[in-house]
Amino acid sequence: MKKFFTIIFVFLFSYSCWAGDIVFTLVNSDGNNGFAFVATTNISAGTVIYFTDNEWTGGNAGTAFNTGEGIIAYTVPVGGISEGTVVSIDTDAETSSNGGTVVETGSVDLLNGVEPVYAYYGTNSTTVTEILSVFRDAPFW
Repeated sequence: MKKFFTIIFVFLFSYSCWAGDIVFTLVNSDGNNGFAFVATTNISAGTVIYFTDNEWTGGNAGTAFNTGEGIIAYTVPVGGISEGTVVSIDTDAETSSNGGTVVETGSVDLLNGVEPVYAYYGTNSTTVTEILSVFRDAPFW
């Protein structure tokens, strides 16, 4: 019985990000495309956070977003991110302000504020476990 509870405990706490763990603080779609977020909790080194400008479809794993645009995989650097740390990501240069790794698949092109930007956590870029934060600057959803 102890082994069973240990497995459940490890499973429940194996995800390192939850909704609200990051909050967008900036999305720039004029000139140098990019965005920034603040960590509202400590985030462990090696955690991968995905960002996309694909539209949400509400589907299950593999179909949560439509396709045709881009996905950024941001890997938290050694030492992690402390609560309150602001991280900027330049989508054109594929760089971050804190040394984390940025890998872009497709093209994240933030078109003058009409693109949604989703931050999410998952086992890979197409399996969404948790939507962390959403930004959209448009008059209609």
